Amino acid sequence: MRKTTYHIAVVFAGLGVLLSLGCGDSTRAVGPAPTGEPAAGTTGKIVITATSEGVPLGSGDYEISVDQKYFGRMAPNTTVTIARQPVGRHAVALSVIARNCRVTSDNPQPVDVIADQASTPVIFSVSCEPGDGCPGCWDY
Repeated sequence: MRKTTYHIAVVFAGLGVLLSLGCGDSTRAVGPAPTGEPAAGTTGKIVITATSEGVPLGSGDYEISVDQKYFGRMAPNTTVTIARQPVGRHAVALSVIARNCRVTSDNPQPVDVIADQASTPVIFSVSCEPGDGCPGCWDY
């Protein structure tokens, strides 16, 4: 009977030591933030502006991609901010340009994302020709 009591006492003593070691600094955050937000200093923002000259046909919206992954749409002559982008160099591109328009600036453009800051603005210039942008096409 004494051996059983001794083993139980050793188990409880060991458990107590493990629990006290685990609670050494309960004010320090461990693991991801409870809201699922990225850790501070690991993300930044990309600021994109599309300036358009002329009138695009149709909706005229442009699609934005970051590192060849679709992000969303933006209207001509607007600025969009993409938050929570990983720190480092990225490539930003505009696509789905109206058939009477073309991007006259570099496309895609590189941008460096800096921790907890907005990036250097990425500015795309788009030029739209009058008409339907389809010379020689018949409109039935």
